[in-house]
Amino acid sequence: MPTQTPASAPRGTQKVSRSAVAAPARKPTTKQQKKSASSPRRRPKKPNIFVRFLHGLVRRLYFGSKTLFKFALFIPILVFMVWFSYTVDRSGLFQGELAPRRIVDLMLQGYDVSNFEQMNEIEREVVQLFAQDVPDTPEVIGIGSSRVLQFTRELVGTDSFFNMGVTGADVRDNMTSYYKMVCYGKAPKVLIWSVDPWVLYGDEAAFDKRADVELYNEFLTKVLGVETDYEEEDRVALWKALVEPAYFQGNVDYYLKNRGQSVVTDDDGNPIDFNPVDGDPYEQPTTIKRSDGSVLYDVAFRTQTADQIRTLAAEACPSFNSVHMEGFDEMSTTQVQAFESFMDYAREQGTTVILVLSALAPVPLWLPDYRAGTAQGVLPGGELAARILRPK
Repeated sequence: MPTQTPASAPRGTQKVSRSAVAAPARKPTTKQQKKSASSPRRRPKKPNIFVRFLHGLVRRLYFGSKTLFKFALFIPILVFMVWFSYTVDRSGLFQGELAPRRIVDLMLQGYDVSNFEQMNEIEREVVQLFAQDVPDTPEVIGIGSSRVLQFTRELVGTDSFFNMGVTGADVRDNMTSYYKMVCYGKAPKVLIWSVDPWVLYGDEAAFDKRADVELYNEFLTKVLGVETDYEEEDRVALWKALVEPAYFQGNVDYYLKNRGQSVVTDDDGNPIDFNPVDGDPYEQPTTIKRSDGSVLYDVAFRTQTADQIRTLAAEACPSFNSVHMEGFDEMSTTQVQAFESFMDYAREQGTTVILVLSALAPVPLWLPDYRAGTAQGVLPGGELAARILRPK
């Protein structure tokens, strides 16, 4: 019987083994893949370090210039804010308090100022602001208490005179008034000092509570070399206010509120009652501050006789133990040394000091044709300042 043999597998077919998993078919490879597989992968080249530096520098310059350009656009606004806040200065941080500033502004414009009685607490500030703001240095200034306030341009004999006396002045007021002028480079040629006895008294009774203690300590420390508790003021924090938007806005509000108004107000809206004197100054019902810093008392006071005024002075000071003189029985060695040091300091500044002793205050000085301006000076036979200032 014939034997059957299994049919041979068709050509082109693959014999599959049942005992093993078939291997996945291999994808055909391209020529590029073959080439890359045969050669190692190349890393990208790093740019040159110098090129990288230049690239970074250019980027920084570009963005920096954009920032500077934006800031430059803001500079005019910032400058205006600083200028406006400094000029208006409603809080008196730089130009002084509003009331003393108004008084000084009026006097520098040549006006006499009303309501001297209301200047009692701000006279010291007025003097300091005058030293700061006066454009031309007076050739002669006067310092002292109310006794010196009767010195006028006509009495001294020169138009270049300003009276820096203040009511109740103690030694601190006297020295700091002159010191302020020197600080601003305005040392006068002549200093008239009406010396009160309490200047040489070392007790607390000789000091006036209205005096600027800090300024006096500055003078003692910087000029006389006396050790005090004086500390330099931190001006940086103060100047920061000039760029504060809130302070600028407050100054704008104050300026708009007072612009064109006949009555000037302070920061709280209260009227500042210091105005130019209207009419004849010699006919005013109240005491006024003259444009030269002197004081012209009211008509009622000036019409009294010399005996009546002496009586009033005696009633106010019945004994030597009067204001600033309580317990004064000998001169203080410290105050005498301070007095002598101050005199040396004034001479170093090129200032001639004239000491004036006045027994009573205030006694009006009546001179022939006083109002006509033909009176001679307080020195016999000539003008006080003219003798000092006249070229040799």
